[in-house]
Amino acid sequence: MRGVKVDFTKTPLMMIAELHRVGDFDSCVLETISAQGETEVDLYFFFSRNFLLQGEVAREFEARGLIAHPYAQVQANIDNPNFSRKFPNVIYWEHSGNAHHVSFFHRFQQGLINVGYVGNGIKGGQWLAGVLNPVTTKVKIRAQRP
Repeated sequence: MRGVKVDFTKTPLMMIAELHRVGDFDSCVLETISAQGETEVDLYFFFSRNFLLQGEVAREFEARGLIAHPYAQVQANIDNPNFSRKFPNVIYWEHSGNAHHVSFFHRFQQGLINVGYVGNGIKGGQWLAGVLNPVTTKVKIRAQRP
């Protein structure tokens, strides 16, 4: 996704409210999302067919030369409310040794969200996204742009 514009003046909770979705979420988890990164980014998505253990998620990002940008991925779902109908997607990040997630999906024609702690990892059948890692000099992208 090209040119996702991020507004760091909004809190993650404010952004989630803009989605008008039903779901379970832990606002304490949302507070751990870092408000760092570029304000306009290209977001690269990749599909996870299988369950990924916590350590495997980081390796998948690294293998593609990507780093997560939670604000940009939330904004992508705000900009296109039906995006998760075709591309159920999950944001994954770690904070203070804990793994967290925000999942965007549709069920029975309704947009849903789930925010919380990751147990062992991320279930398969979802898209993850990130931006190019500025430290990575060689682009290793094997990601798709939905």
